Amino acid sequence: MNVSEIINYYVEEGLIQPESTLQNGREYRDYSERDVANLLTIADLRRLFFTIDEIKT
Repeated sequence: MNVSEIINYYVEEGLIQPESTLQNGREYRDYSERDVANLLTIADLRRLFFTIDEIKT
């Protein structure tokens, strides 16, 4: 998996909720500082072998 696929997966799993807009039929996401901080925390937890379900709780 590449980074964009991983981020998409985290969005689908509800771990982060970036703002999204539609332009010319495409969805664009705007990641806040909080989203980025959450992504860094998720990455740290995954390195410590936490599962997605454990991170959600």
